Amino acid sequence: MRQTIAVLVPPEASLFEVATPIGVWGAGRETVGNQDGPSAPSPFRLVVVSPDPGQAIQSTGGILLGGLQPLEAASDADLVIVPTWPAVEGPGCSEILRTLGDAGERGAVVVGLCLGAFAVAEAGLLDGREAVTHWAHRERFSARFPSVSYTGDALYVDHGDVVTSAGSAAALDCCLHLVRQAHGATVATKIARSMVTPPHRQGSQTQFVPPQSEMKQGQIGEFERRMDRSLAVTLELAMQSLGTIRTVGDLAGQVGMSRRSLERAFAEELGVSPARWLNSQRLLQARLLLETTVLSVDVVAARSGLGSAPSLRRHFRSELSTTPTAYRNAFHVPESAGVR
Repeated sequence: MRQTIAVLVPPEASLFEVATPIGVWGAGRETVGNQDGPSAPSPFRLVVVSPDPGQAIQSTGGILLGGLQPLEAASDADLVIVPTWPAVEGPGCSEILRTLGDAGERGAVVVGLCLGAFAVAEAGLLDGREAVTHWAHRERFSARFPSVSYTGDALYVDHGDVVTSAGSAAALDCCLHLVRQAHGATVATKIARSMVTPPHRQGSQTQFVPPQSEMKQGQIGEFERRMDRSLAVTLELAMQSLGTIRTVGDLAGQVGMSRRSLERAFAEELGVSPARWLNSQRLLQARLLLETTVLSVDVVAARSGLGSAPSLRRHFRSELSTTPTAYRNAFHVPESAGVR
């Protein structure tokens, strides 16, 4: 089933935030996201809209954004995304808020990436719910929307009909998560690899919030860019050996680190424990094997490091609310079309 994605561009839009969903679903993704070959119709249809398409939008980077479609083009979208939001609402913002409200009423999934969470909350779609936005705007968000529960330990929060994400890189994680939900792990992984993005990160991981000492020293940007090279190597080795790594101790031994050092590195760089990261990668590997092979559930469980078929089924019920067999029936593609 073809999915229509609408990106709503507000005034004073941030180029990076607007580019994130366009990079995931936009031009050039037709064959990457297509499991049936390059000649088949694309599973995506992207429209980028604004309240006044005849007027170019002044972005925060000083570049004019033109050639956008009217808001009416989002009226039949399955996924409606507002990727950013101005600190002071200007002309056209009220029209975007009405579009978000209409989308929620007709059953579309509404997404606020980064500061776009402000727009989703303003539209009344987050009352009584948890949400996340960029950590630097937590206090402003909480003060403005007291009926919304801000969660600081998540990259994105998915309620099924409404989704919010933390800033910048987390917005990309959120978009890939939405692709995975609609089209399976194979399509999401192919897009991620084409964008040369890091391994899948679950929404429940924490944001890269710098310690107060680093914030005071003006090193926020450096903190967010920092990734210890030894940890990057550890992640790569682990993903290649999921079937043989049984414990965090095994992982630490494989890369020549003590368990304490490994856990500290994961906490500082990824905001998640090695055990939790391993589990998420095992589940992702199992999904890929179910999608791209005809291996039995027992073999899939063994190769992904989840041990046994009962263990695999428990993880699928807990994390995906389905069974491995049902997942394969929904997303299986020929082995020749799998991820290479």
